[in-house]
Amino acid sequence: MTNQPGGILEVKDGLLDRLMRALENRYEKRKREGIHYSELIYCPRQALLRRMDPKPIKLREMMFFFIGECVHRGIEDLLKEDDPRVEIEKQVYYKDMIGTIDSVVDNTVCEYKTTWSSKDTLKEHYRDQDEGYAAIGGYNKGKVLIVMLQWILKGIIPFKVHEINLTDEDNKKRLEWIDKELESYRIALDKNDWKLARPVVGTSMEWKCAKGTEYECPWLEMCHDYEQKKAA
Repeated sequence: MTNQPGGILEVKDGLLDRLMRALENRYEKRKREGIHYSELIYCPRQALLRRMDPKPIKLREMMFFFIGECVHRGIEDLLKEDDPRVEIEKQVYYKDMIGTIDSVVDNTVCEYKTTWSSKDTLKEHYRDQDEGYAAIGGYNKGKVLIVMLQWILKGIIPFKVHEINLTDEDNKKRLEWIDKELESYRIALDKNDWKLARPVVGTSMEWKCAKGTEYECPWLEMCHDYEQKKAA
């Protein structure tokens, strides 16, 4: 397995290399599709850098993606089999942005999350994602199903469901937030300048940086250096 320009992996042989290449290709496909809502709610700067300066996928990143994907597909397939009216992987559009809802069940936006954390609280970005899809799609109800992987090992029922109820005014405010974030991200993308994209340094999302761990953002050093110089 060797690295090619742009961070794309050349497959020599082996199942693992094929999986890594497939994930790289999926990221490349997403870039061509347009701006995805998830780029706004996690770390816009990291999302833009992934477009501008892609890095080879790490095995750990691939495995986290694989586990999450398997859980998603399993839940969605079961719901669809039980009730054909359930919509899975429903795409919604807002201006030039794409969003993909995991499932719409009984007119409710349902998102599925897997975590190794022992906490079952509704994380801010989980709420942001579910509420954003609801606002874009014109829904007033949402649910976030969290699959707690650690709980499985402890023999505890590993599911936690958080319900979200939204008024039309809530959806209006969420769309206003999306408008602001989308405009800012689009400017950075059009100018091909990662410095213009919003970072998560100093926010509740700073875990995306994961400094000093194997989860560390590939662009962490130059991002933090820039932020420190800007603040000086």
